Amino acid sequence: MSDKLCGLAGLGLDNLEDMDIFGQEKKEEQAAAEAPKIEEKDLIYDKNFTCPVCGEDFPAKIMKTGKARLLGTDQDLRAKYEGIDAVKYDVILCPHCGYAALNRYFNNITKVYAKLIDVIDNGAPLDRSIADEVAAGMKKWALEMGVTHYTPSVPPF
Repeated sequence: MSDKLCGLAGLGLDNLEDMDIFGQEKKEEQAAAEAPKIEEKDLIYDKNFTCPVCGEDFPAKIMKTGKARLLGTDQDLRAKYEGIDAVKYDVILCPHCGYAALNRYFNNITKVYAKLIDVIDNGAPLDRSIADEVAAGMKKWALEMGVTHYTPSVPPF
């Protein structure tokens, strides 16, 4: 290419090979300078929840789903986003009774389990129907674990 442009050196156009004709570097610098810095407060909002255990309403901070840009994943497949740690906003905690679950599982709790949590944590009376459900669940678990018989332990008198 230098032999085609050899006559242009006399006109002051001798270093055309290194020249950025389209100004790509300047455009990239301007785009980087104009891009707003993403902050964590711009990617979260308050959402109201109703606790399935105690029935109280409370607000919790949730990450906006479409706002954060996914950078990639760790070796353990944990998603990494630009400007926010999504794990902090994935757990919902009821400040009244202490029930906590991941956002996607917060309302997926059976009535029996909610009542059992109330019995254990708050000392509510245990209904016979709840006790029967718990006993059936324990029996199912024991059979899945391969239990073949039951021997009650009787203390010596």
